[in-house]
Amino acid sequence: MICFVDEERCVGCGLCVRVCPLDVFRMVARDGRGKQVARIVYLEDCMSCFICEEYCPADCLYVSPERSPLHAVWPFPEERERRGEG
Repeated sequence: MICFVDEERCVGCGLCVRVCPLDVFRMVARDGRGKQVARIVYLEDCMSCFICEEYCPADCLYVSPERSPLHAVWPFPEERERRGEG
């Protein structure tokens, strides 16, 4: 799933908008000078195809291979048992 767009690195080319098969992005004005940047507007529609990440010339997109965030499993079950927490 698309995780973030680094708006500081985004050059405003709009390639991500054009190549996304599910229309997840929109170009929006970042400041009063008219510079546009990509913004994620339909996050839940992202299918993690990585096309936007591959095409981005500024390398400002990060797509996670997971549909939802992974949670750390710490301490490990053995460690919890050793501590008597388990």
